[in-house]
Amino acid sequence: STYAAQIFPISAYPKTDFSTISDSWAEINANVNYATDYVVGDTKLLDLGTKGKVYMQLVAMDTDDLADESGKARMTWISKSIIENHAMNSAQKTVDGTTAWTAGGWGNCEMRSYLRETILPLMPEVLQNNIKEVTKTYRTKSPTDETASIADTVWIPSYKEVGFTNASYVESDGVVYSGVFNSNANRIKYNASGSAGFWWLRSAYNANNFSRVNNGGYENIDIANYSNGLVLGFCI
Repeated sequence: STYAAQIFPISAYPKTDFSTISDSWAEINANVNYATDYVVGDTKLLDLGTKGKVYMQLVAMDTDDLADESGKARMTWISKSIIENHAMNSAQKTVDGTTAWTAGGWGNCEMRSYLRETILPLMPEVLQNNIKEVTKTYRTKSPTDETASIADTVWIPSYKEVGFTNASYVESDGVVYSGVFNSNANRIKYNASGSAGFWWLRSAYNANNFSRVNNGGYENIDIANYSNGLVLGFCI
């Protein structure tokens, strides 16, 4: 007997991209009507090559200051899930004669270099070319307790940005992405395995620990050389 090949329409196959934005990254970047065409909370799938695919979430519009002081970045994105686990610093740092696990804070942090040198080059070229350098604030604890700022292209969120407010650790300046991070439940992020994970914030808690978000969405801490989740942020 013979069997006839059965052809199914594309709609019969399971959907694997659950982005709420169908535009490509090139179209998103070029869209002059972004403020009305997209809404905070929208998602777009990003292919990071060897690190896998991750959904980026639109967390703010016209909010982050461009580092060249020419205005605001149009759109700010943060990954909905944890890309991988990584340490903030593999060894203690020395700044102005003080040696500590968080010395110099985010501006002197290996995680910052890792994002720029390893993660950024994995992005599609069209996105790399359109990421905007913005001014990012971060809390330091060693050798001084202060809010510092630095120009960044790729980054992880800060204590303040995700809505934490404890005066002993929060940045005195900077933005809050309140449209997304408005409850502990909305701070929970998942590993590739599907389990809720712990993820780093770029804010120092003391000389040994950086702040992090735990698997229930609450503020937490860990020593800088421990591996916790990397949650990617950038502006276009």
